[in-house]
Amino acid sequence: MHPGEEPSPETFGTPESLIILEFLADLDTTHRLLPASPALRAKARLFMNVVETKLTTTFIPAILGRTNLDPLLAALTELEGMLPAEGEFVLGEQWSIADAAVVPLFLRMRAMFKAQPPSMQPGEAARGFVALESPRLKRYLEVNLARESVTKTWDEVRDGCVVPGTKLTMVLSRRTWSRTS
Repeated sequence: MHPGEEPSPETFGTPESLIILEFLADLDTTHRLLPASPALRAKARLFMNVVETKLTTTFIPAILGRTNLDPLLAALTELEGMLPAEGEFVLGEQWSIADAAVVPLFLRMRAMFKAQPPSMQPGEAARGFVALESPRLKRYLEVNLARESVTKTWDEVRDGCVVPGTKLTMVLSRRTWSRTS
């Protein structure tokens, strides 16, 4: 679309990231964003369900200091247990929309824990950072950080709100917090 143009009334639109991922996988089956195997498709959807219902619902409250980190750590542990012992991605050797659903969130979490938001209780950010450094999650993040699509789009300073040696300001859910490093 060009500036000033409006989408067609028949255009599908949704603000839900996971629905958009499935929609894109359905639109372009040549890239195999979801595998042909019904069992692997179900595994990807189960993983995405845990991301949506347990990880995303606990991340922002934990960062804002509204809850302790235990529910978020439990979600991380559950997701880590769903990652294969062998293979690089949620479904093993095949990157899928399940990876697209979680990688940006994991990267933002890691950056936020590094930043140590003052809204979090003392030591909570360090606990979160250590959880993301567990062997399986650390390997998973390293493999995904090496992907060309991630290297082209992820910048920890820009996207993760980590500004070494400077005042850090971020808006989360219409609430601003600042931290002087």
